[in-house]
Amino acid sequence: MTVTEAQTSPLQTIIDEFKTLSPETTNALIFKGNGQTAATTQATSSDQTSKLVLCFGSISSQAISIGGVESLTIHAAESQLNITAMDNFYLATVSSRSANQEILKSLTHVVVPTVVRLMDQPVSAPKEIKSEPIKLEEAIFEEPVLQSTEEPAVDPIPEPQPPYEPALPKTPINQFMVEKISGLLVAADTVRIDSDVIANWSSLYGDKEITLVNIEALDGKKTTCKFKPIKEAKSSAKGVIQIPEKILQALETEKGKLVMVKPIIE
Repeated sequence: MTVTEAQTSPLQTIIDEFKTLSPETTNALIFKGNGQTAATTQATSSDQTSKLVLCFGSISSQAISIGGVESLTIHAAESQLNITAMDNFYLATVSSRSANQEILKSLTHVVVPTVVRLMDQPVSAPKEIKSEPIKLEEAIFEEPVLQSTEEPAVDPIPEPQPPYEPALPKTPINQFMVEKISGLLVAADTVRIDSDVIANWSSLYGDKEITLVNIEALDGKKTTCKFKPIKEAKSSAKGVIQIPEKILQALETEKGKLVMVKPIIE
């Protein structure tokens, strides 16, 4: 399925407004799984677009075993890359770590996906109402309709409906580089994750309790464990997950390898 001109116009319009709504967002791109670009900011070159689509395609193919990629966040020292799946499209944004996360989340998880869903809905033509002409003879000699003396039916009282609960947002998947930790005070069943990532999960799910994460190595080995924030507040801790020896053995991975991490929502 190719991107039509009718789809490109509204998508390009919303992409053009990204800089106004989120000034810290330097690049924004909407593309399809086959690499076709639907809309992009002027600051995004074709070379950058090609490299991003190629790298994402590699990650997406690795994630087929877990049902594909719904949301992906990669943190660097000063910037962050967010990719969100939207039906047949993907939205990629590159922004500063200082960007307003509430505005960025609203744009990437609500506004743009809503525009995409509205474009995919077929517009049906209004049905033509045909009326039969009334003959003059029938109108003159038609017998009057007597009003019914029956008592009106009483409609049953509707049962109360349960309160509406909004659907939870799609579970984000974060990619981290493995760092081994050891020592007497290190819990064997607990990993340590960047505190900014944990704060983003809490902001995304509100009062939902998150106590466990699912970790998957690139070869498909998985495990579930507890987590806590990394104590060191330094740039070298960004994009890193600290894992004890027991969990490294379960995943059959080692220091320097990449793993995919997503929170388990209770």
